[in-house]
Amino acid sequence: MRTITRSSSATRSAWGSARVRILTCARIVSATAPGGVILYWHVDDIEASIARLVELGATVHQPPRDFSDEGYIGASVIDPFGNILGIMQNPHYLEVLASMTER
Repeated sequence: MRTITRSSSATRSAWGSARVRILTCARIVSATAPGGVILYWHVDDIEASIARLVELGATVHQPPRDFSDEGYIGASVIDPFGNILGIMQNPHYLEVLASMTER
């Protein structure tokens, strides 16, 4: 890792004579496998959603599985670009949605 020190007029006006240090990585690391945070999106039918995502080019990463005893079912796929997409059937979400539309 290398440190680059810069001082600009915008920096000086905001912070007096302070210097801004910007850290940059000396090497770029390419991912060899999908990873990172998995964001789960609610779907009404998890099996149909998995089938449609696979039809569109995704591959199954984690097959449908129970997250709890309360009916939460989740799965994930890897899209053609290597991103992980999580999908979930969530009965609590449906209850909240129904209560909001009843008002």
